[in-house]
Amino acid sequence: MYNDAAADDYNSIPASAVPEDTGAEAPVSLFGDDSSTGGVFDGASDPLATSAAPAAVAAEDEEDRFEVTPVAPAAAPAASHQHRPAPHPPRKSSMTDVEVKSHADQGSPASQFEITVQDPVKKGDGMNAYTAYTIVTKTSLPQYKSPKLTVTRRYNHFSWLYKELTDKYAGIIIPPIPEKQTIGRFKDELIGERRAALEKCLRRIVAHPTLFDAPEVILFLSEEDLESEV
Repeated sequence: MYNDAAADDYNSIPASAVPEDTGAEAPVSLFGDDSSTGGVFDGASDPLATSAAPAAVAAEDEEDRFEVTPVAPAAAPAASHQHRPAPHPPRKSSMTDVEVKSHADQGSPASQFEITVQDPVKKGDGMNAYTAYTIVTKTSLPQYKSPKLTVTRRYNHFSWLYKELTDKYAGIIIPPIPEKQTIGRFKDELIGERRAALEKCLRRIVAHPTLFDAPEVILFLSEEDLESEV
């Protein structure tokens, strides 16, 4: 709807103010007419579509860059030599009480001996006092000079025999002798226990297949005057 005042204003415009028709073509818009397919971007794809293609390629490149190629595990190097445990030290041999009895029953050296340690007697006075034991050995072995041997021994003699056998026969566990006592060593109970331990020690020594005829053992059981022999 037109306003009457506006219509009057339009009609009052001079004719000289209206541009004349020169016959020239109207300027062409850079973006073309909406109804035409021509123009600068004629035949071009949608701007959003054209920008999406490089983005897709970049995404594929990114995936290729981070794609992990599986690698087969490397084979373990072949061992140059098998591991071998350190050799155990040679086991020392010994004779238990059960083995001594078994050897005696089977005709071993133990069956050729009958040894007793008996009659402990105190000798000397004061600091020079000691206990003497009578050792009776019965044997049929020819290494011994008599089938029955009787000698007297004190603790120091047993200690000498143990030391000699230990030094000479390093691969054999020598049956131990009871420890030396300084307090109460002349009490009947202690003397009885020591006598039994010394007898047990000698029986185990003569039951051993190496020790039964050792020169030190023969000397200990045969010679009455051991002091002059050692």
